[in-house]
Amino acid sequence: MIALGLMSGTSADGVSAAVVDIRPRRAMRLLSHLTVPYPKALRERVLGARDARTPELSSLHADVGRFFARVAVKAIGRRKIGVVGSHGQTVWHAPGKHTLQIGEAAFIAEATGVTTVCDFRAADIAAGGQGAPLVPYLDWVLFGGTGIITLNLGGLANVTIPGRRLHDTLGFDTGPGNCLIDEAMRAAYGKP
Repeated sequence: MIALGLMSGTSADGVSAAVVDIRPRRAMRLLSHLTVPYPKALRERVLGARDARTPELSSLHADVGRFFARVAVKAIGRRKIGVVGSHGQTVWHAPGKHTLQIGEAAFIAEATGVTTVCDFRAADIAAGGQGAPLVPYLDWVLFGGTGIITLNLGGLANVTIPGRRLHDTLGFDTGPGNCLIDEAMRAAYGKP
């Protein structure tokens, strides 16, 4: 199956897309990837979302969804895609309690004509998890039983210690990551 994954991280610098060939009992293969920066005005709205009132947040949810949809269409090109997975843009996260990712996935599904799945953090919380990090399952698939520990340096850093079995796998946030580097670059050089 060919899948498209969409993600925007803590720094809200843009939307990253990866088209991947996934086959049972075989390694995944990256077919293409791209990152499209948020337009300045949209990024400022995303970064200000924590203080937005409901009408503003609803409008932003739709506008971010439309932007994700444009990135999805660009990333897919002429390929036949089996599924789109969209993490969306996290605007609030209280580990294990509640979380909010915006970027209405219905816009992605409508623009691409492809089944689109979303709300990964909320699903993890509903199942009793913390809602983050999101990568331990994939790390277990790729590295389970090898002794390899993975470090993800996103806006917040997290570690996965893959076990031989999924329920032996441990994943947790370790603290700030690129969000501090990004802020230091802005303060020192005026650049992201």
